[in-house]
Amino acid sequence: MKTMPIALAAFATALAAAATAASTPTPPAGYAPAATVPVASVPPPGSLSASGADLPRTDVSIYWFGTAMDGDITVRGQQSHVALSTDDVLDKMEFGAMARVRISTDTASLGLDFIYLGLGADATNGAQIDIDQWILEPMVGYRLAPWFEVLGGVRTSWLSGDVRYAPTVTHAVQTRAFAAPFVGGHATLQFARHFDFDVRADVGGGGFGVDLTWQVEAGLRWRFGRTTSAQISYRALNFDYSDGADASLFRYNVTIQGPQLAFTKRF
Repeated sequence: MKTMPIALAAFATALAAAATAASTPTPPAGYAPAATVPVASVPPPGSLSASGADLPRTDVSIYWFGTAMDGDITVRGQQSHVALSTDDVLDKMEFGAMARVRISTDTASLGLDFIYLGLGADATNGAQIDIDQWILEPMVGYRLAPWFEVLGGVRTSWLSGDVRYAPTVTHAVQTRAFAAPFVGGHATLQFARHFDFDVRADVGGGGFGVDLTWQVEAGLRWRFGRTTSAQISYRALNFDYSDGADASLFRYNVTIQGPQLAFTKRF
């Protein structure tokens, strides 16, 4: 009979252990104590998610293009040579507007460049030229390296105005529209914490009467805020367009070039 209290005590001890185990919740599968998660493994606010999403960025630029013009304008077979410095263009400019929009990711980009120039100029042969020019340039890019992307697009332009050879002889320049595809490249090289060197070049032609078109743009960018920057650069843009022949020949073979200042806001 002495074994009965011992058996009861053993039974009570086992029952208490079972009750304690039942009152302790079982952790779900995959549970790990918080102390085992390294702090560095938690991504900071605003960083990319674990999937590495490549979110698009939109850059809007308003810029001033200190344009100089050099080349030949032929209307009805009569050629006039234009050689205007930046100061001359500023004196003769009636109105000008320039803007650029670029949507980009880490791998690709989509851009649109717009220039409008209303210009009255004197040619070297004494002719007076009053001309309006619109330039619209849609383009796409594909990044081959973090600092370089290839570009492709279409450069379009519209011209209207007139050329006055004498007080009573005026040839109206009917609105001319021409366009040409182009290919090129764009490189961005960072040489300081807030400064980049930017260069872009392209060449095209063979479309809608354009024999040749090319562009070169190079300059410095200062990133003075998380979403704002300013650029100073030099830009040269050439068109060689012709239509007709002999007495009906119209040709616009002009290079537009000069310094460029821009302010960019990223959204």
